[in-house]
Amino acid sequence: MGGSVRVLFVDDQESVCDLINIFCTSLGMEFSVARDAREALDFITKERFALLVTDLEMPEMDGVALARKVREQQPDIGIFAFTGGSAAYSLRDLENTFDKVFFKPSDYSRMIANAMMYLAQKKYPFLK
Repeated sequence: MGGSVRVLFVDDQESVCDLINIFCTSLGMEFSVARDAREALDFITKERFALLVTDLEMPEMDGVALARKVREQQPDIGIFAFTGGSAAYSLRDLENTFDKVFFKPSDYSRMIANAMMYLAQKKYPFLK
């Protein structure tokens, strides 16, 4: 891991990615951004990540389908969902697929705090 925590964030909204990038880099996390599920899968096939944070509603492939595919390739990865809210997903699907679920826009700091706790429990090193 090169001494840093690798996090992959997937969202099609650039402003959300920029905000999360500020949080993650300030905490010493190595951060990659994918703009959709297909790009995220390209990252996953080439690199190992400690944590995937994905939007639920994306074009072509949603976050639930992405999470299931990622778990097949990296079963030990943490996966958080980050969404504007949708009635399209059952609570059971979300609980069975994701380690945590957060809602935009108010849960940014809570999501980062939970990511830090999750990664600390997994004993990933932090630079800061």
